[in-house]
Amino acid sequence: MAGTLKVAGLGQVRVGIHDFDKSEATNDPALCETGSNRAKKPNEPKKPPQPRLLAGEITQFTLREQGGSWWVAVIWVNRPVDSLLRCPKKTVQFDFDDPTDRVTNPGRIGVAALDASVKHGAVATSDGQTTSVVFPAAVRAKSDAAHVKGAKYQRIQARLQDARMAQAGVVRGPDGKLPKGCGPQIRAVPKSNNLLKVEAKVAKLSLHELFRRRDAIHKFTTELVRQHHTIVVETLILVEMAKSLNRGFRRRMHEACMGEIISQLIYKCAWHNRTLLFVGKWFPSSKRCSNAACHKKNIQLTLSDRSWVCPSCHMEHERDANAAFNLWQEGWRLLEELSSQGSTGMLAAGSVVRGSQAWLDRVNRSASFPAVAQARD
Repeated sequence: MAGTLKVAGLGQVRVGIHDFDKSEATNDPALCETGSNRAKKPNEPKKPPQPRLLAGEITQFTLREQGGSWWVAVIWVNRPVDSLLRCPKKTVQFDFDDPTDRVTNPGRIGVAALDASVKHGAVATSDGQTTSVVFPAAVRAKSDAAHVKGAKYQRIQARLQDARMAQAGVVRGPDGKLPKGCGPQIRAVPKSNNLLKVEAKVAKLSLHELFRRRDAIHKFTTELVRQHHTIVVETLILVEMAKSLNRGFRRRMHEACMGEIISQLIYKCAWHNRTLLFVGKWFPSSKRCSNAACHKKNIQLTLSDRSWVCPSCHMEHERDANAAFNLWQEGWRLLEELSSQGSTGMLAAGSVVRGSQAWLDRVNRSASFPAVAQARD
């Protein structure tokens, strides 16, 4: 069995499986080869791709169909970390282990803070004054255009589905809901060709939107990890946020891919030997004024307020940028407190630190570093 498949992160991949009987296990050794991704020059003669053997061992793979294409999910074990980094030379090498050391790091560089945003995905700052976003204006414009086009197809899909239900004899109730137990009755009526075509278009648009956002997140997180020694993020309980917020905000929160951004930072920090620092979940990053001379907390701030003026120092703040600046300042404070307590072993390369004031009080009593430390405040 052999063929060329699309693999997330690898592109076109030729997969060859050793012949085996049905009685043998399905996790037999597999050989996976991928061609070069180098761009072809205009007048360069076409050459056959030179496959390279990827290090590691494939124990299992799963095929599935999505958006009209077949995809394979590979479980790869015993793969060296060096083979995971595409361009190791682009990773900045720092001469210090503790970023708070004024002798080795007089310019206070190497620390970035990241705040989740329903509009931009996330807003990051590396100096406490300027910001960068995960989803720039070009990506958001393409997403908005795809959303408008997808909404048109979804309206057509709803009309065709209603016609299918009418053919099955299913009628919605006065509240617009379907009667219970009508699923088998509806599925007994085959889908029309027009309905199948519209469903394929909707699935293809959704797949393109997924890849567009995933590509932007990968580029952003990779560049952030390469250029910084420590990355500060806030602790988000997405499950609890989804329960307590309204439906529109929940949809925008999931579209912003907040959980995916944090997940990528966790394993990429381990790959590049960086430190990921989580600020306590009760830290008021959005409500606190980021002015170092003020830090007044605006208790009247609501979720719909995207910009506000500090009542104490009268400085105007943009909500997401202000939260990123506060996280950057809080990250430096936590790092300096760790350094003053002599707990710089916490900041070992590749470690994930979940910090808060109550957690810092228990630092010296813990000896499981550089493992993940959970804050229970």
